[in-house]
Amino acid sequence: MYQRFYTFLVVILLTSCVSSTQTLPPTETPIQSTPTLILPSETPSPPPLAPWAGSTDNMVLIPEGCFRMGWTPLSNLDWPAGDLDEDETPVHEVCLDAFYIDKYEVTNNQFMEFADSTGYVTTAEKNGGSWVLDTANPGVWGYGYSFVEGAYWKTPQGPGSSIENKMNHPVVHVSWDDAKAFATWAGKRLPTEAEWEKVARGMLDQKIFTWGVDYSEYGQKADYGLHMNYHGDIRKDIVLSGDYLDGYEYTTSPVGSFPPNGYGLFDMAGNVFEYVNDWYDPTYYFTSPVNNPLGPETGDDRIIRGGSWSWCECYARPASRSPATEFANDNTGFRLAIDAK
Repeated sequence: MYQRFYTFLVVILLTSCVSSTQTLPPTETPIQSTPTLILPSETPSPPPLAPWAGSTDNMVLIPEGCFRMGWTPLSNLDWPAGDLDEDETPVHEVCLDAFYIDKYEVTNNQFMEFADSTGYVTTAEKNGGSWVLDTANPGVWGYGYSFVEGAYWKTPQGPGSSIENKMNHPVVHVSWDDAKAFATWAGKRLPTEAEWEKVARGMLDQKIFTWGVDYSEYGQKADYGLHMNYHGDIRKDIVLSGDYLDGYEYTTSPVGSFPPNGYGLFDMAGNVFEYVNDWYDPTYYFTSPVNNPLGPETGDDRIIRGGSWSWCECYARPASRSPATEFANDNTGFRLAIDAK
């Protein structure tokens, strides 16, 4: 009898415990959320790097030091493109830490390695085309630019063209974003504007070109074609001859085709404009810090430097600065830098 009673009591107590657990209000029972597990296959992987990422091969070590950046316009100079030097003032001292910079502009061969290994699609490809020199389109020097469907880095003049015989030419039809993506893959970065101007000057102080020439001599030495690939061969407004001509008509030239500057760098003038990392501000020099300036925090356009095969010598000066468009074209490329360790 007692055994039956205890058995009945145990059943009652167990039933009561279960019932009380089920009827507790949610607010009295903390609910533990189950953590979300991220499987290895779902973990975002960083973009692949080049096998040689971070290598300083074919780069030049630029020692730390100071230089005078910008220039003071001279009223006796007659620029073909108007008042393009106002954003180059005032001349100011800049001091930089040591860094490495590419000897040459990035080539089609290098960019192909990047695109093939990563599947990267450029801005021009996304836009369905790019801007190409159009000799039938009147412009400042007798030609202008037109948007060509199907033009991108592999077909620089549009469908039917090729880089087959231009693998050692600088890559073109790349945007600033494309250059930045390549730099990340290469384990490097775009140079700052100050770094770019320092190396373009080739250890010369306030000379008009990377190979020298005083400002007072501008226009008196007609030998630009010996030093760079610029538009001397294709101008329509005037006819140039002799050492004005560079031998490359309507095209880029293989990197390193002209003598290097004082730092041993090639094509710091002409061939293609080069992107730098900074945002463009025409008045930035008035507030620029002395040590390692990085440019404005924001802006509408990035900066291109150095002139190109299709623009005049005035843009090939180390001091010349221009805002870059968001569109790719056939006269702009880049080279890379990396911090010295």
